Amino acid sequence: MVTTANRRNLDGTYGAPDTGGAPLRVSGRGFAGQLIDPIEFNGPSTSASNGTQYTFALHGSTSLTTQTVAQNPALVSVQLCTVTGCSAGRAASHLYLYPPGGPRVSSVSPNSGPAKGGTKVTIRGQNLGCTLQTYFGKAKARSFAQIPTFLYCGSTVALNATAPPGKGRVPVTVETAEGFFTGTKPSTSTARFRYK
Repeated sequence: MVTTANRRNLDGTYGAPDTGGAPLRVSGRGFAGQLIDPIEFNGPSTSASNGTQYTFALHGSTSLTTQTVAQNPALVSVQLCTVTGCSAGRAASHLYLYPPGGPRVSSVSPNSGPAKGGTKVTIRGQNLGCTLQTYFGKAKARSFAQIPTFLYCGSTVALNATAPPGKGRVPVTVETAEGFFTGTKPSTSTARFRYK
């Protein structure tokens, strides 16, 4: 199991900034006398994010400490290696590496739609990669989707969403992995959506 100093986790998976240097503790069994360099950080869903760490400290046969390395944002498997191969990428070995920086929403297009919801919009701004949720006022979007790029977290400047039912003129905000793991509020926003 992979844990970080920050005890927040998303469905059992911990997170750290993609800039490297975040302390990690890896728990398991059979470590003493078996592990060799390096520790691999491999993106199971994209080859665009792979990292290698050569420094770690063993604590008996069931635990080690190390640090993340700088790499592209992704959901990675932390894989320990022996002379016969590396550990499998099981869910307990997963770690979110997210881009740091608070998200900001600057526009939504179209910026109005019916009160019953269902309007498909494009949200633009900064630091929007690894979006976990999109809000119209306090209501969650009916759906949202990252705009694909070669990175696991998708576009950092735009995403698509479908407006929920609502009324009035409401701010459009997003919550990203960075916001979740650091405990900050959803994005700042200068964008408003008007229900007709």
